[in-house]
Amino acid sequence: MRSFSKVQMGVGAVALAATAALAVPWYAGLTLRAELRSLAAAHAEGNFRIARLEHEAGWLHSRGSLDLEWRSDCATDPDQPAVVHVEYTARHVPDRESLTRIDWSAAVASDLGPSGEGLRAGRLSGTGSAGYDGVLRSDMRLPEMQFKGKGQSLVAAASSGTLVVVGSAVKLGWSMPRMVLRGSGEVLQAEQLNLHFDVQNHATGMGALALDVATLKGASFNARGLHLSTETRQRADRMDMRVTQSVKELRAADMAVEDVVLQADVTNLHAPSVNSAGEVLSATCGLRSLTPGQREKMRDAVQALLVSGVSVGITKLQARTRDGSLDADVALTVAPAKARELQLAEQLSSQGSIQIRGGLMPPDQKEFAVSSGYATALPDGVKAGFDYRDGVLKFNQKTADSALLNLGLQRLDMWLNAFFSGQNLELPQEEEPAVAPSELPMPAPAV
Repeated sequence: MRSFSKVQMGVGAVALAATAALAVPWYAGLTLRAELRSLAAAHAEGNFRIARLEHEAGWLHSRGSLDLEWRSDCATDPDQPAVVHVEYTARHVPDRESLTRIDWSAAVASDLGPSGEGLRAGRLSGTGSAGYDGVLRSDMRLPEMQFKGKGQSLVAAASSGTLVVVGSAVKLGWSMPRMVLRGSGEVLQAEQLNLHFDVQNHATGMGALALDVATLKGASFNARGLHLSTETRQRADRMDMRVTQSVKELRAADMAVEDVVLQADVTNLHAPSVNSAGEVLSATCGLRSLTPGQREKMRDAVQALLVSGVSVGITKLQARTRDGSLDADVALTVAPAKARELQLAEQLSSQGSIQIRGGLMPPDQKEFAVSSGYATALPDGVKAGFDYRDGVLKFNQKTADSALLNLGLQRLDMWLNAFFSGQNLELPQEEEPAVAPSELPMPAPAV
């Protein structure tokens, strides 16, 4: 009797496991259908839309298609969006990493003109998975792509990449071995392009973007090790931005420059003001046409941005040659205003420095810079710096006459405050005399 009970328990466990195994694909298929419908409903209107969703649900497999549409109010024909048609097949068989695996492909609608101009590209395809941890992953492949138009042509070799979506965060990596641009008798060739895209929140756009190019060749130059990156971060109601450009080696004609770096920072931006100004720029297609309400909104955004304070600067500028080197930096800071009106003479401060070493500066120019007090001699070059704060301007720690600069800032205060209050933006002009000086009566000679 006891053995029979064990048999029953074993059969029941097997039946339960079999039922669960059969139910998981069914559950995965229902989940995929519900998520697609929810996503399409959330993007039924707006500049980005998901349209014409067709989903055929199955037990072990599902398939379907949808269209991704991008509309722009600034386009020549806003009613004709850019459309990407997506087709997919889902396999609802669980494995160690995911519940569902999706094979998909996407194609951009392109119209080739009678001369063959336009975009000619194969289908972008990939295989993705939805992990148990909620992470969406997909690898991607794109065949060779060609574009021809207006006397120019572009050929991009077959490329590949990966995409990872975690909630509102998106990471994209893309690699392309070669790209060739031809036009106006010139040929520009880039090799080993790598793009990295890391956004913390796709709604706000906060994150980092980097592009690396191994070599870039043209008719008159050759560059190696190019790097371009942007990074945007938000701290409460403040935003920080950094743009970095660098080149390992650049050769043009008989000139050779190495380790070129240009890094620019914008910090302490008032985020609500930036968002408000961005909304106006987007709604007016770059300020092409402004309503009175939009004009006032833009004025308020710029005023709040300057009143709240901001810092802008080139934090690093360097270059090396066989003859010498250059290192420089400059920063400009607008401190928060004490009142609603701007007072740049009190808010504004700036400082910078430069060092030139080796033979980049001819001896006569070096001697003049040192003798004039604008630079200090180094064993192998010169250095100079300036500082402006509290209305005092200094060069190399020596106070200079800043009366003209302070007067210019005061006049700029008047102009900006008039602009923010909606007054006339024309600067005051000196009145011309009613009678020309040459026509004025000459005084009688004294006796």
